Amino acid sequence: MTLKQYLVLMTLATGLCATAFGFVVVSIDPLTASFWGIALFYASFFLSVLGIFSLIGFAIESMLFNRETIVFRKVRKSFRQGVLFATLLCVVLWLAHAQLLFWWTIVLLAIGLSLLEFVFSREKRRL
Repeated sequence: MTLKQYLVLMTLATGLCATAFGFVVVSIDPLTASFWGIALFYASFFLSVLGIFSLIGFAIESMLFNRETIVFRKVRKSFRQGVLFATLLCVVLWLAHAQLLFWWTIVLLAIGLSLLEFVFSREKRRL
């Protein structure tokens, strides 16, 4: 798959997920929603945020760090960081929904995910 094909496919998939998220937000009442309604909300939100931040991360990586890096590594790094950021936002939303969200839980979660990214980036560097 070429870079252009990846970017077009990722953009289309992100648009589809964002449309699905908008549909879920408009059509499902969170107070009376079943498990599936809440699951659709979080899944569509996660996939939308993942796509948006993967594309933004790749664009920033390509513009700012125009080193002689293989494009696949830039794509992999931006996708990994998109997954971690989408996970952070989904967990924060879930904690807010469960009324368990405090400033220190956000800080601990951000530190944990940052350490996880550090471990992944160090692991890739050794290979």
